[in-house]
Amino acid sequence: MPNEQVMNYLRENKGKFSKETMSEQLKQSGYPEEDIISGIAAVYDDGTPPGMAPVVRFAGFRIRFVAALIDSIIMSALSSIIGVLLMLMFAGVRSYGDIFPSFVAGSYVAQMGVVWAYNILMIHRKGATIGKMVFGLKVVSTDGGRVAIGKIVLRETIGKFISGIILCIGFMMVGWTKKKQGLHDMIAGTVVVRTR
Repeated sequence: MPNEQVMNYLRENKGKFSKETMSEQLKQSGYPEEDIISGIAAVYDDGTPPGMAPVVRFAGFRIRFVAALIDSIIMSALSSIIGVLLMLMFAGVRSYGDIFPSFVAGSYVAQMGVVWAYNILMIHRKGATIGKMVFGLKVVSTDGGRVAIGKIVLRETIGKFISGIILCIGFMMVGWTKKKQGLHDMIAGTVVVRTR
């Protein structure tokens, strides 16, 4: 429970002085540092001690795996719709056997395009796919800023291709790297953080 005197002082001077200045003044007045930190966190409602950056919580392997499963379900539904539409387009073709290999290749390319577009657009616009949003996860650059579109494309195409082609070890790296980065994150300079 924050000290009431500390909180009153902070409320009265919130617009006049910075957190750091008020923290120093309170320390000089003899208030314990714990009271000052909890008071500032309560008054500013950001949980950030004075002079410190907010605590970054990286998203681990399990929560990212479940988020990816949710996205896979969404992608499967979209891919199925595309597959049905393509089949309907070619329903009247008599020599279907002749075009079947081309149909399968075209269907696969169209479905992959939808998956890439979904991931790239969602991360570019919202910072996360629907699966990540469910758990309050966000893709950010390693400095905590917004990810540039070029890096998102790199992460979602080449980065994830490389992460998957090496027996999915690139994805599993999330479980043991310091910032819980997969190989695709390292390639693009991104991290996945918890926002709540």
